[in-house]
Amino acid sequence: MVLKILRGELIGRNIKAIHLKDRREIEGKVIDETKHTFVFETKKGRKSLVKARYAFEFPYGKKRVRIEGRYFDKRPDERIKTRLG
Repeated sequence: MVLKILRGELIGRNIKAIHLKDRREIEGKVIDETKHTFVFETKKGRKSLVKARYAFEFPYGKKRVRIEGRYFDKRPDERIKTRLG
């Protein structure tokens, strides 16, 4: 399940981001991705988030899956080849 999310396209998905230190939450749609950032469209406008500073929560069926941003800290085309462990 985690690998499927890591290898998948994230642009266009609604995601919740949780800051790792202060637990601040931001919800929105991913509209762009670079090697180190996601750009979210939120109710308050666009926010650029550094991947390594957040955990990201994805709806997956009836569950929610949380993945630390360090696993996304790659170019989108490099994420396709991601292996855990």
